[in-house]
Amino acid sequence: MVCASSYAAVPKHRLDQRVKKAVAESRQLNERKQGKKCLPTQAECQAAVEQILQRHRVTGLVQVTLHGERTERQVRAYKERPATVRVREQWTVHVAPDRAAIQEAKALLGWRVYATNARVEQLGLTKAVLAYRGSPVIERGFRRLKGPLSLTPLYLTTPSRLTGLVRVLLIGLRVLGLIEYKARRTLAQEGAQIAGLTKGLPQKATARPTTEAILQAFEGVTLMGIGKSWYLTPLNALQRHLLELLGLSPEMYHRLIPRFSKAQIQIGET
Repeated sequence: MVCASSYAAVPKHRLDQRVKKAVAESRQLNERKQGKKCLPTQAECQAAVEQILQRHRVTGLVQVTLHGERTERQVRAYKERPATVRVREQWTVHVAPDRAAIQEAKALLGWRVYATNARVEQLGLTKAVLAYRGSPVIERGFRRLKGPLSLTPLYLTTPSRLTGLVRVLLIGLRVLGLIEYKARRTLAQEGAQIAGLTKGLPQKATARPTTEAILQAFEGVTLMGIGKSWYLTPLNALQRHLLELLGLSPEMYHRLIPRFSKAQIQIGET
């Protein structure tokens, strides 16, 4: 069992926010204004408070005290109605966060249970935790194998061909990871972000671009040959920036067909 303080920070903050909202809504029950229904009995007042606490999932974390006032009013006789005394009860809710209960609830947040059938000599506690935390990276690799690398559907049946295909695709998976790593590392070193990778949100910037978004930025690049002339789509500012993040010179883009001289290659729109 391991308690991660960074993992517990978010649920602790959310717990404080839920308690704050529950206290505020409970105190609103005391407001008296036109069109708002009063709570004439203690049972109704208690039920209203419990409903608020259950909705915010803070039952037992808020101290609730109900205070009732009883007032009597003389009503004079009128025609056939005899004189009577009307009694009215008015209940007030007093709520406050239960600090001790909240601290006890927070102490239970952030804990995780790790289980493995590996021997301690093979996989200690530290390695087990690090392996679990790295599982999203592994799962993401499987998604890439099944997605852009097209491992599925699989039509091969020969074991040697299956092994060869998986090994080739694993090389491609490493390339995808390397592109993403280099781009993010360069941005981190520069303390910068890059915008224009999200469709429909050209101003949205990120310091952690994905390889898929980087490759998508190069959609529309074409190389066309007509006779002895070649036409190559020019790079825009975003594409040049991406190549620089990867440590690549934009000049390599112009050498896509090295068997022809530069005079035979025209950079421009087709």
